[in-house]
Amino acid sequence: MSNFMFERVNNKALGQLLVEKGIISLQQLEEALDYAHNQNIRLGDALKHLQFVSNDNISFAIGEQFGMTPVMITPDMIDLELLNRFPASLLRKHTMLPFVEVGDEIVVLIADPQDIEGLRQFGSFVPSKRVTPQLGDAEQILGCIDALMPEPENPTTTNPLQRIEASGTQPVQQCNLDGPAPEPGEPSFVNWMLALTLQDISQDVIIRYDSRSTLVFSQVPAGMTAPTPGSSIHELSASLFPVLLNEIYSNCVALSPLQSDVFRWRSPLRFVGNRYSIEFSVSHDIGASFLRLRPYHLLERIEDPAAILPYKARKLTFAIFDSPITMQQYILNIVSCVKTSALIIQQMLRGVIRGTIAYPAGFIKPAQLAAYYNAKVVIFDHPISKADIASIQFAMLNPPDIHVCVLMKDEYTISPSQEAVDLLTTAGSPFCVLDCRHDNIAGIEIDKNRGLRILNGKGA
Repeated sequence: MSNFMFERVNNKALGQLLVEKGIISLQQLEEALDYAHNQNIRLGDALKHLQFVSNDNISFAIGEQFGMTPVMITPDMIDLELLNRFPASLLRKHTMLPFVEVGDEIVVLIADPQDIEGLRQFGSFVPSKRVTPQLGDAEQILGCIDALMPEPENPTTTNPLQRIEASGTQPVQQCNLDGPAPEPGEPSFVNWMLALTLQDISQDVIIRYDSRSTLVFSQVPAGMTAPTPGSSIHELSASLFPVLLNEIYSNCVALSPLQSDVFRWRSPLRFVGNRYSIEFSVSHDIGASFLRLRPYHLLERIEDPAAILPYKARKLTFAIFDSPITMQQYILNIVSCVKTSALIIQQMLRGVIRGTIAYPAGFIKPAQLAAYYNAKVVIFDHPISKADIASIQFAMLNPPDIHVCVLMKDEYTISPSQEAVDLLTTAGSPFCVLDCRHDNIAGIEIDKNRGLRILNGKGA
């Protein structure tokens, strides 16, 4: 049932593309060709061995040859149940990774679009499924396999942060967070920093750096952009900043080439019996830089989502909640029902759902992300503008279903002339509003000529 053919849209050779983009010189290309011939390896591998290019350079040059954009991934985006249906040896050998299952179709990420034999072997494990290949980044694919399907542990390994459990998680040990902090570069520093971040999932850890002052560790509520007076919990010498950055960057992977200043911890983490993911971002202000570590619970899809709320596809749904917990359940329900690639743009939620693509709000325009991943469903956990909705529609040939989830506790009325109704009608038909407060789930269909009234409790 599978069609493994990639249609090449650019007949230029890999080396020619890299030269034309100014990534390598003709002299470097000739040296790499000789090296590849002598070592009996591919040109891309030779260029990387010689350190002429990065893995991203190779991935995007291949993408240009085949008219595809590499899908950027982190381990917490991968569906473990789907992954475990394939042998790790096959996935490593052919640098491929099952990404998402949609009905009778499985999307597999592969680093080499011309590896037909690898795709054929992959398809033999799911003969009743249609295998659809997408271009992936080789380093990220192998990183996910190493994190989620680790090879047998070396018994000489003593550092717990070098160990990946059979469940595909990296253990974080509890430690004394009230005493003096270890310094970056010390063996216990990374574990201390992770434990500090995971001890309270409602808080972010912000590290403020000023070259003339100190490294200040603060804990702040999610959503705050900078430390507040009195939020400081630890201080270290500013001279340790380069070592700190190296500790973080060596353990993180970039979320996307669209988003160069946001990263995800390389492996899912286990702390006090729960599984987490940590997002790392960088921002700058006048005279200072801020490093933010934000923890997320790792969430699984719901086995019987229809029991919570039957899902109906609509171009736009505006859902109202009185607590983050009910919002999280609603989003879990959507993702579990649609069984397709869902893009979640987060500001409020403290959870990452396996098999979804999650990004923090405020770094990239939503339309860019939706078009980049060709998302079928886009979910926001915060209010967005009419312009954001319109831009997503115009950016994509087949616009996705959009869910805008907001926290709102008071009774209110919207008239047809107000911005909120204008925002809702931008998406066209069909669209609806769901009031999910106080266990009241009621759909209210509206159109551009009608106002909307939403009541607390059982009113509608």
